[in-house]
Amino acid sequence: MPPPKVITVDPFSRLAVHLKMYRDDRELATGTGFLWRLPDRIALVTAWHCLTGAHPETKKALSEETGARPNKIEVSLLMSDFGHSHYMLDLYDAEGDPIWYIHPLGFGEVDLAAVFFDATLPPKCAALFANEIGTQNHLFAVGSEVFILGFPKNLHRMGLPIWKRGSLAVEPDAVIDQPGHRHYLVDTASRDGMSGALVISRARGGYTTPEGNVYFGNDATQILGHYTGRIGTKDELAAQLGMVWPIRYVHELFANPRLDDFV
Repeated sequence: MPPPKVITVDPFSRLAVHLKMYRDDRELATGTGFLWRLPDRIALVTAWHCLTGAHPETKKALSEETGARPNKIEVSLLMSDFGHSHYMLDLYDAEGDPIWYIHPLGFGEVDLAAVFFDATLPPKCAALFANEIGTQNHLFAVGSEVFILGFPKNLHRMGLPIWKRGSLAVEPDAVIDQPGHRHYLVDTASRDGMSGALVISRARGGYTTPEGNVYFGNDATQILGHYTGRIGTKDELAAQLGMVWPIRYVHELFANPRLDDFV
């Protein structure tokens, strides 16, 4: 009898968390998130519009069919047997106030939100934390290849995300902390279900650090940020440009978390 096949999984695939947004028992949309470990609890991080069901600029409901906005979210955590453990998290307290946290700049300025849950994960959970995975910062430039790790159109393989390829469409140094300039633009044909997904840069066979050190024969992966969707249009023939918010905004959120007041 041949030995059982060993399935090799890239550790960055284990960062992607599949999400389903609900209004009561009605599924509204799907998305992607990732986990972030804090000293006393765990946070699920995703796009602000995933939790609110509202457009970050217009604040109008994203669901044109129903106008409904989610009041709970299902979080599916990858297990070591490639099954999933499902958590249903409420998004509002008993008084109807939001219980997710946003960046101190506020909603509309950074499409980012986090909701906390129990600090223990189920046994044999294979999900990894974005702030604990090993990364190697390396130089990247306009045109550099990037990957969005998410669930486009709810697609996956064995619960693992799809790696959607793209390229950095703007000069990295043009991303500055001013309205309209806070996110990278990436050239990619993304689809629904990828909002909240981590975006990584991977250099293969060698890389240069920001300090100018050169390493040959080594791969390097770093997290650039999280993806929140295409710019401004549903026209499939329009420019396929998506927004990626630098990962530093997640660090800033947890350094100064602010409860959302969007209702």
